[in-house]
Amino acid sequence: MPFNVISEESGLTSRGFERNLLVDPLDGTFNAEVGFPFYSLSVADVGTDLRSVRYGFVMNLNSGEFYYAESGKGAYRNGARIRVSESTVGCSIGNLGKYPDRSMNPLIRSPGRIRSIGCASLELCLLAQGSADVVSYMGPGNYVRNVDIGAGYIILIEAGGQILDGDGKPLNMGLDVRERKNFIAVRSREELEEFL
Repeated sequence: MPFNVISEESGLTSRGFERNLLVDPLDGTFNAEVGFPFYSLSVADVGTDLRSVRYGFVMNLNSGEFYYAESGKGAYRNGARIRVSESTVGCSIGNLGKYPDRSMNPLIRSPGRIRSIGCASLELCLLAQGSADVVSYMGPGNYVRNVDIGAGYIILIEAGGQILDGDGKPLNMGLDVRERKNFIAVRSREELEEFL
């Protein structure tokens, strides 16, 4: 395969290629350890940063359900095209952290119900398929790595959603797995106004 490999465990394993496989073989490790059925395999084909993702694949390792996307060709769940919801669903997903602080986490102010699943790649896919309005990893200690969201990033973008950093700018991350960032993902720009 003409790829370098980037994983949380080993960082960048360079083989001299221009493209990289961003791999998280077990996103949601704690969920898997305790038997909570939301943990995944996440793989993305990326160049130099998240904005250069061409392909993404996420599989729920418990259920076998899978999501994938190719840049410019849409997003799919088990082979069927998916899109973000056109109207408010009333469900927000995200990580509140160990010690949620109302002033720091916009998710706490969200309308409707809040779900915390603990697997960023699958949470982005749920937003992409229209099951939620927002996915938030904001506030202290709610940082993700590129391997956590690389595949979910392209799946959400191809489904019509947006993923932004804490300043409301399009999220971008490099290839260093030590880099961590907050993000908020939304089905529409209008949805974002309620959270920032």
